[in-house]
Amino acid sequence: MKKKIILPLLVVSSLFANNAELCEKGDGVACLDEGVKFYTKQDYSNAYKYFAKSCENKNQIGCYNEALMHYEGTGTKKDFAKALKMFKLGCESGNGDSCAFEGIMYAFGEGVEKDQKKANELYEIACDKNGFRGCNNLANRYNEGRTVKRDRKKAAKLYKKACEGGEIEACTNLGAYYEYGLGGIKKDKQKAKELYKKACDGGDRLACDNYKTLK
Repeated sequence: MKKKIILPLLVVSSLFANNAELCEKGDGVACLDEGVKFYTKQDYSNAYKYFAKSCENKNQIGCYNEALMHYEGTGTKKDFAKALKMFKLGCESGNGDSCAFEGIMYAFGEGVEKDQKKANELYEIACDKNGFRGCNNLANRYNEGRTVKRDRKKAAKLYKKACEGGEIEACTNLGAYYEYGLGGIKKDKQKAKELYKKACDGGDRLACDNYKTLK
């Protein structure tokens, strides 16, 4: 059984003093930072409140984070319909991460009827907008030949872009391409080790296991 795609960490901005006061005056970035502060303290109810205020003040990342909390049911009631609506709006306004999650919802039929073609289109849009999870998800499909014709050269290119963009799972996948010489990539176990190490340091347990086998 295929594992459900892991949710990423919330996007954060730099921290400023007196964020709560600035937020009340309509500063969307300050609201976002206050939300991040509460989220890191695992006070999800207050985190949600400030992400919602950030979104109200037209902060794109705040809207993404609010949508993600609706998706997860963290700090607020799980609401796929609301999450989908917010991810769609975020995607249309240019947020690649929102496009990626809209694609995930179509792929798994969460709050909407499953539509794999639509999911692929959204993953591609996400990748074009530097929503690197979208790059990795689309690469997985080209790697497996799932809902698209298998194309491991295209998968390799997408894994590389996603890994360079900080998508840890993509670094693990790219490491496997170097380990086994897939997708037109010349077999290079040293490069594979480097990629597994990078992904392991980022918290990917599979990458840690793969790294140990190559040591």
